[in-house]
Amino acid sequence: MRLLQLQILSLLEKEHSLINVAHKLYISQPSISTALKELEHELGCTLLERTNRGMKFTAAGMEVLQQAKIILEECETIKTLCRPSPAAAIPHIRLGLEPDTTKELYAGLLVSQEKNKKYNIESFFDNRRELIDKLHEEKIDACILSVGPKKYEPSLWELITRHSLHCTSLYEQKICFITAAAHPLQQKPAVCLEDILQYSYVTLTGSRDKYFVDLFEDNAKNKYVTYIYDPESYYTFLEHTDTIGICCCDEIEKNNIRYGRNLKALAAADFTFKYQTVFIRKKTSIQNELNLLLKTLKRISH
Repeated sequence: MRLLQLQILSLLEKEHSLINVAHKLYISQPSISTALKELEHELGCTLLERTNRGMKFTAAGMEVLQQAKIILEECETIKTLCRPSPAAAIPHIRLGLEPDTTKELYAGLLVSQEKNKKYNIESFFDNRRELIDKLHEEKIDACILSVGPKKYEPSLWELITRHSLHCTSLYEQKICFITAAAHPLQQKPAVCLEDILQYSYVTLTGSRDKYFVDLFEDNAKNKYVTYIYDPESYYTFLEHTDTIGICCCDEIEKNNIRYGRNLKALAAADFTFKYQTVFIRKKTSIQNELNLLLKTLKRISH
């Protein structure tokens, strides 16, 4: 028994003509007749008889027809289950990001999205407070932020708590001071924060490093902060002056290789600072698509 034979029976109920069925199935009438004869021979009964009004089902033929309809409906169900989902069914996620501090993670996320096509991401770039407000107002579904310890950024953490937002830490980066390898402070057996505050200070970005800007402007003896936004110029400046900057500890070797510099971490015994990169969403919005996105973020952040 073949599906084609059952399709012929189903169409004959509507068309009453072998010629019309042949046209519908794009095969010849003799092929239709042969398929029906083979089916009758296999079942051992007559299914159809010819009348002045066309083909008519026998009593046995009507019973076989009803079962044929059930089988054909089940076949359509199987096709539907296996049919690829339309693009519109792919989860759409509105994701907020900080322009500077999450760009590498975001790049990895886009690569993963292109490979897996499990979700579509609509990006919103803004500062941290604006992104938190947008999340609270449900203008975005989630955001990725880089935040300092609560004792250094209490107002930001208070805002996250006040809006009942759920934070998942993706990774943590220890921040260190950075100087040329030949810097005078590198020759001291031990360095404290007071030693560092005697020197001028350079930072790549203003928003993420506001705490450090305030620290140096309030305490440094020369009372100024220099901004250099181009990375290569920044590391060149550090290598050829006695300026002190900041850097993620695990990025120093990579930056030395990339920019051809000779820089070293300068640890202050009485000072530690770590940034967390966190994935934030509303506690009432733990949807499957956000869980899927979080799994991807955890994978690419390690």
